[in-house]
Amino acid sequence: MEFESIGKFFGAAKSSQNNEFILIDSNEGSNKPSTLLVATKESKELIYSYKLKYAASTAISNQGHSAAISFNYKNMDAVISCIDPNGDLSFVKKSHSVPNCLAFDNECKFLVIAFAGEEQYVECYSIVWIDIKSGMLIKAEQAPNLLPIFELEFDDQNSLIIGN
Repeated sequence: MEFESIGKFFGAAKSSQNNEFILIDSNEGSNKPSTLLVATKESKELIYSYKLKYAASTAISNQGHSAAISFNYKNMDAVISCIDPNGDLSFVKKSHSVPNCLAFDNECKFLVIAFAGEEQYVECYSIVWIDIKSGMLIKAEQAPNLLPIFELEFDDQNSLIIGN
């Protein structure tokens, strides 16, 4: 895991695939409120910051969109937030099933989310594709071998790579 700082913020960092943007989560994986910071990677010039509760996993697109999985620890509902390149909330999705990870495709048309296996919920062991512009579900597919997915990424040809 990479760590970076911008101003007074220090945290887990992720780079966009094109290495133009960096996302820093001040408290990734903890049960404390997080501040997501998106900056240019080279100059570390802050583009926007966004506060949310309890980020568990984050993603950054080649165009500067960011997304985070956070949890309501009172009822364990998951919240997936997508923030546009201006720092405005694009959409929010809620789920009773636990999302493990998420990724943007290279063209930033889709946010792809992988869910863990909680068999009482329809999302269990699934991969869902959300349209970035509309926030609508485009497709849902079963995870290979009904195994939890812990990593999603897109290769240079914009094909989804799934890591268990």
